[in-house]
Amino acid sequence: MGIFKFLRKSTQHKVVFCGLDFSGKSTIISFLKEGRFIENTPTLGKKKKEMEVEGTKIVLFDLGGQMQFRNLWLGELNTAKLCVYVIDKSDKKRYDEALMELEKLVPTLNSKHIHALILINKFDLAYNVPITELTKKIDNLGIESYEIIEISAKTGYNMANAFLKLYSFLTGEELEKITVALYIAIYWKDGKKIASEIKKNSNIPDLVLEQEIPMAIETFKQTKAPKLKLKFDLFPNYVLILARTQNFLGAMLWSEELKFPLSESEDSLFELLKHLEQSQVSDMQDVLFQVMHYCTNII
Repeated sequence: MGIFKFLRKSTQHKVVFCGLDFSGKSTIISFLKEGRFIENTPTLGKKKKEMEVEGTKIVLFDLGGQMQFRNLWLGELNTAKLCVYVIDKSDKKRYDEALMELEKLVPTLNSKHIHALILINKFDLAYNVPITELTKKIDNLGIESYEIIEISAKTGYNMANAFLKLYSFLTGEELEKITVALYIAIYWKDGKKIASEIKKNSNIPDLVLEQEIPMAIETFKQTKAPKLKLKFDLFPNYVLILARTQNFLGAMLWSEELKFPLSESEDSLFELLKHLEQSQVSDMQDVLFQVMHYCTNII
C-alpha cells in the first residue's frame, strides 16, 4: 500500500470508475493500490478490485470505456457511493465525447446523491495545456457534488491529493497528507546525482546535505547491499535510508518529527525507485520530471 496506508475505517464503500477508453482508469486504480505506475491494457467489460487496510474495504469497479461497454456505467452507478470520472487531458479531440458521456450520468448522480470525483489525467503529456475551457464546461453540467483534480497516473502527480478527496467523499472525513521524508535524492547506480526534493521548513543542517549524505552514497554504491539505514554521530535525530534497484540509488532522510514509521518510509523509497524502473526513464531530465511529480505525494 505504501503512500496510501493511512486509511482507517471498518466499513465498505463502492466506487465506480467511468470514462472513455484509453483515459487511464485502470492505471489510476493500479497506482492507488500499489503506489507506483503499472502498465495496463484496456478494460473489456468490467473488473472489480479491492483496497483494504485494517478492516476498511473500498471496492473499485473499473468499467470499460469502449462504446459497447458504456451501458454498464449506469447500472453500477446506481449502487455506488462515488463516481470517479476520468478524462484524458492530452486528447483534446475527444473532450466533447467525454463530456457528453459524463452528462448522461448527471441525473443519476444527482437523484442518488452520488459524489463525482473528476480526474483530468495525463498531466505529464500536456504539461502546459490549460484546462480552463474544459472545467467551465464541466461546471455547466449541473452536477450537485463534484471535485476536479489534475493528475498523472504515470508520474504520480497529485495522486495522493486525489486519494484524499476520494476518501473525503466516501467517509465525510478530512485526512492530512502524510509526509514520509524530510529529503529525498535519486542517483544513477554509479553515484551521480540526478534529482532531489526537500520538505519545506525542514531546517536540515548543511553538513548533512552537502557532506554526510554524499559520503554515504559514495560508500553505498560500492556495496551490494539492497538497503542500509544509517545514523549520524553529530545529528542523531536523523536516519538516512539508502536503497538501490537495477539502475538507481536512492537516499531518504527520516526523522521522528514526521510521525510516520521508519519502516514505511523505507517502503516508500523502494516504491519510488521501482516506479522509476517501471517507467523506463533513461535521461536525467526525464528522471527529474518523474521524481518531482512522484514527490507531490510523499513530501
